[in-house]
This record gives sequence, structure tokens and C-alpha cells, in this order.
Amino acid sequence: MVPKTVGTEPTCGVQLASYKMPYYGREVQVVEMDGKLTDINDYAKVEPVFKATAAKSATELSAELIKVGANAPGSMDGTGLFQTLTSLKLREFYENFTGKKVSA
Repeated sequence: MVPKTVGTEPTCGVQLASYKMPYYGREVQVVEMDGKLTDINDYAKVEPVFKATAAKSATELSAELIKVGANAPGSMDGTGLFQTLTSLKLREFYENFTGKKVSA
């Protein structure tokens, strides 16, 4: 299966790919980030590629990553991106499960 590379600007220093593949008998969607950002503010360039992140605004994902800063572990190599995506989805689950809203 050939990964579909999605548009990120060459100055970001990363390539994103998304594709489907079988995993333990089920088809799953895989998202990859290869490389390392050269500037933490470049998350604002990467964010528009993602859909259904559970962010409460168009810039919440990148704002949270930028707020943590470039010196946080994993912040420039994608680890922080996927941790933040996970936290947004967990917040969405919590709100749906409990009926309580959590501020952004």
C-alpha cells in the first residue's frame, strides 16, 4: 500500500502521510509524520491538514503545541502532535460520555 503524502510546506521539515491498512483483521487509518519541525510555529502550517481532531477552534491544536514550547520532549518530532490529538479526542469522549463540557 502506498502512503498518500499530504501537503505540508517544504520549510516545515516534515512529511505527513495517511493511508489505510489491515491491522489484526480490521482496516485502520494510519497517519505518519516523518521528520522534525524546524520551528514550533510551523504546527500552524500542519494543522489544516487534519480533520475531525475534536479541537474547539480552528487553531486549538497548534496553539496547545506552541504553548508547551519547543523544548518539551517530542514537541518537534511529532510525538507531541499525536499526544495532543489524543488528548483532544479524550476530551471529546469525556464530554459525550458525561454530558459535561470542558473549556478549551
